[in-house]
Amino acid sequence: MAGLKKSKRTKDIGSPNIVLVVFLVLFVLTNIILGLWVYFANDDRNRALEAKTKADQEKTAAQNAAKLYQTLADDMRLAMGGPLTADEIAVVNQERAQILAEGGSYSKLGEKNLDAYKKVLESLRADLELDAATGKYTKTYKAEAEKAARERDEALASLTKTQKQLKEAQELFKTLAEKQDAHYADSSSKFDKQAKEVNKVYTAQSDQMTALIKKNKELQEQIDEEDQKNQKTERSYKHKLKEMEALLADKDKERPDAAAGLRDTREPHALFLDISQGKPLWDDPVGNITRVDLKAKEVTINVGSAKGVRPDLTFSVFAPSKYIATRAEKQLKGTIEVIRVLGPNTSVARVTANFDPEFPIHEGDLLFNLFWGTHVAVGGYVDVTGVPSESPSEQMRQLNDFIYLLSRQGIIVDAYLDLTDGSVKGAMTPNTRYLIRGEDIRIDAKELENKEPRAERAVAVNNGILTMRKDAIEKGIFVISAKNFATVIGYRQGGPKDQTAFRPKLPTAGSLTPGLTGGVGAVGGSPRIEAPPPMPMPMPEPKEKKDAEPKEKKDAEPKEKADPKGKG
Repeated sequence: MAGLKKSKRTKDIGSPNIVLVVFLVLFVLTNIILGLWVYFANDDRNRALEAKTKADQEKTAAQNAAKLYQTLADDMRLAMGGPLTADEIAVVNQERAQILAEGGSYSKLGEKNLDAYKKVLESLRADLELDAATGKYTKTYKAEAEKAARERDEALASLTKTQKQLKEAQELFKTLAEKQDAHYADSSSKFDKQAKEVNKVYTAQSDQMTALIKKNKELQEQIDEEDQKNQKTERSYKHKLKEMEALLADKDKERPDAAAGLRDTREPHALFLDISQGKPLWDDPVGNITRVDLKAKEVTINVGSAKGVRPDLTFSVFAPSKYIATRAEKQLKGTIEVIRVLGPNTSVARVTANFDPEFPIHEGDLLFNLFWGTHVAVGGYVDVTGVPSESPSEQMRQLNDFIYLLSRQGIIVDAYLDLTDGSVKGAMTPNTRYLIRGEDIRIDAKELENKEPRAERAVAVNNGILTMRKDAIEKGIFVISAKNFATVIGYRQGGPKDQTAFRPKLPTAGSLTPGLTGGVGAVGGSPRIEAPPPMPMPMPEPKEKKDAEPKEKKDAEPKEKADPKGKG
């Protein structure tokens, strides 16, 4: 049974179905095992490849990092001035360019400090000036350090020297301060002493001034009293004079034959302005001198374009009175001529005459011009050149020059005599103040007898002069000779000889009597030049030459002067 059972089991095993099943099972297991083995084999291989790739990358990165650090180290050696071979320098240049290049081999390195290294290289280029041709720096930090060390040593030496100088200056300042304090104390003491002396002198002078003012007041009262006496005496003399004139008139009526015999047959004439007698002709100045330059012989005056001043305008110069600043005193000092007009109230003039060296022109002297801004007429031949001529055309040319000179003086010519035919050009009007009397034309008796044109022209001109003179007499116009007119306006012709010859006849002007007032100025419509209040005491008389004018002439001056600018 046992055997039979065993046979059945073998038969069953050998069954094709069982084998197939076993085979399939084994095949599946085999495939599974083989697949697992292949899978694990491939996985190990991939892992090995990845490890190898990573190792290669790490090796490359390490090599690049080494190159980077080597390049930085070599570049720093160049910057410090260290020696490198030509090959090393070439490598440094190549690697430096790769580091600085965008997208270069070093940009993929992953070095987190790569940007900082780039900035270091760029700063080295900027500081040390890289030479692209040689790859070397033109400067080195070693040389710069040595230079800085030298500058430091020089600065320390300079500081030591400056500190020494400062110490010496402080010592000198201390010494000078001590001297200054001593000098200040000494000066203060002297100043206080001098101030006391000055105050003492000032007090004495003040007392003296008070006494002089009191004395001056007493003298003023005496002068006023004398003036009242003189006026009373003058009125008495005038009254007696009228009585005598009335008595003479009665006598003339009683003796008509005698009155006829004593009748004045002379030609009537208007008032002549003759300065040769040294009489006062004016009282009111038109300005004064503000500055004197004796070296340049120039003066500055306080009249200008506002009053119509132009170059060539002349003035006579007198000293001001000690009592009234606008009143002239003593003889004529000299004459001036305007050369430049600087402004409305300022002009520069040159000194054309100064008659007495010991009586020079000073600041504050008064300016006079009797004719400035007036209307005149000219009758006769006026020689302005100093060389008389017989030619009618030359005489007329000189007359035209004279009329031009008048216009430069601000004088308006209403009428003049034509020297070619004796006719009057223009007319004398109520505004005409003066007739400037020229010279007659010389007449040759033989030429007149032969009725030659030259003589007939001279007769016509002389008759024209006579006509203008009679017309001026009828209209009450003042008559003045051409030479006296030139003197009055301050015009001088000729050299020192003429001035010397003129000196004995220098005119005087003004009044010594205080309290008198003047009229208007020379230019029509110009305001009066107001006088300052009288000084409390007269200044002492300057040492001057005695007036050359004889006393008889002074005594012979009329007490009442006719105003040349008054009604004719």
